[in-house]
Amino acid sequence: MITSKRLNTFLQDHIALVYYLSPGEDRAGVLASINDSYRNITFYMKEKVYGAYHAWDWQLYEKGTLILNGREVMDAQHRRIAFEELDMDSNSPKRTIKKYYLKDLGPF
Repeated sequence: MITSKRLNTFLQDHIALVYYLSPGEDRAGVLASINDSYRNITFYMKEKVYGAYHAWDWQLYEKGTLILNGREVMDAQHRRIAFEELDMDSNSPKRTIKKYYLKDLGPF
């Protein structure tokens, strides 16, 4: 049986937070205020709009330390269509994933 205190500790250690930064919002201040509550925090920032597509830069922190960063593109239905992980030293693409969504396969 899991007690509420054990469950709370488990959730804090294993649940990640996704945070969308507003323009001008200080990431370091937000990180400092919520860092002890979550093991992993992903910040999405610098939204760019290209027609029906939204591009975001993101950074993943684990226990307050930056471990990954990259870019992501979503379509008008908020589906991830492109994901790119960047090299931490050179900021060049390390891994890219593209997704395609089909409305109908027809007589496939």
